[in-house]
Amino acid sequence: MKALKSDNLKVIITGCGFKPISHVYRYNNKPSHDSIFIDGVEYKMNIGTAIAYYFLKKGEEIIMVSRNAEHLEKIKQGLINLGCKGKNISYVAADLTTNKGVNHLIDKLSNSAYFYWVQSVGIGGGTYKIPNDNIYLPFEKIEPKLIATEMGIVTATHMLMLKMVPIFRKQIKSKQKAKISIITSMSGERGYHFGATHVAAKHALVGYIEGIKRELRDEGIEIFDIRPGAIDTGMYDNPYTRKAVNEVSRRTKMWSGRLPIYAHPLKVAEKVYLSLFDDKPKEVYRILAPHQK
Repeated sequence: MKALKSDNLKVIITGCGFKPISHVYRYNNKPSHDSIFIDGVEYKMNIGTAIAYYFLKKGEEIIMVSRNAEHLEKIKQGLINLGCKGKNISYVAADLTTNKGVNHLIDKLSNSAYFYWVQSVGIGGGTYKIPNDNIYLPFEKIEPKLIATEMGIVTATHMLMLKMVPIFRKQIKSKQKAKISIITSMSGERGYHFGATHVAAKHALVGYIEGIKRELRDEGIEIFDIRPGAIDTGMYDNPYTRKAVNEVSRRTKMWSGRLPIYAHPLKVAEKVYLSLFDDKPKEVYRILAPHQK
């Protein structure tokens, strides 16, 4: 059952983006990605954009956050073309890996609104160019900078947390709810071949939530951990990543020895929505491949 929401509630969604379709994955003969059209060209939604779309279809007002204002405007137009109401869509271009960017976002938030926050920042907030766009590497080929960049997701989350918690305290004093959903990963609870950096970073993010949630809940601020498995956002499309993940599948048998099977980004969005609006939300939501229970 859906819980009642506050008047003038806006959901902040970080890390909104899209990627070109360079490979189409299928399950039961149907594509496993969710599409958005940018300048008339079809792209794959990432998790942040899928959350924005799902929430808009549910009638929520959203604030999208990413580093590039031009891309955010294109996402907005793409969402409108998918039938979303433009008046419910706003955005702020901000680099959330910097204090300047975090402060810019906070300065743009209305004093008259109430907020929920969905943290969906990807690797390094988009500040680091990964060679061949592939994070699945044998440990001998991992550059220390890649580890630091992956761990930067935890730092970026903490930087924004320091600014958002005072806002949430004011909401609670005004008898409004305060809720945070953080996109982590199933990699935060399991390991696999070629996963050293990614697994370490997601374990760190899960650990951060475990470490902070009791302090937040003492004040009435609710926090939820959303753990997607492999999601078809476009990050697996390039040939280098495809080759690496196929080898992970062969060695680790993550998909019971089959080639990778991916879930839709909107499946993640559905769980995020439940975490924020269900009467009895779970602390942790897992999103597995469609053939898994």
